[in-house]
Amino acid sequence: MTSSSKRKVLAVADELDRRSIELIRTKINCAQQALEVVPKGMNPEESVLYVKGCVDALAEYKWLEQQFWHDAFIKHSFDKTAVIHIDIDSGEFYTLND
Repeated sequence: MTSSSKRKVLAVADELDRRSIELIRTKINCAQQALEVVPKGMNPEESVLYVKGCVDALAEYKWLEQQFWHDAFIKHSFDKTAVIHIDIDSGEFYTLND
């Protein structure tokens, strides 16, 4: 966010939704980090399974994130063309305006 950008709060997520997206994002970050470093000492077959497991997990978490946003757009009647963000701490859904 640039210093000239202003938040326009559109809605506030309920606690369950806020905690859900927080958990989903945490899982995405963990899966991405796990992909960055394959543990040493694995044989090639184990390495392939490890990477496949990480990729599968990341894909599932990304799908959950897409579902979260799909549901949020419906629940809060957001404009389908808008770029919406969420503040994990406050639960505020917002857009940025210059």
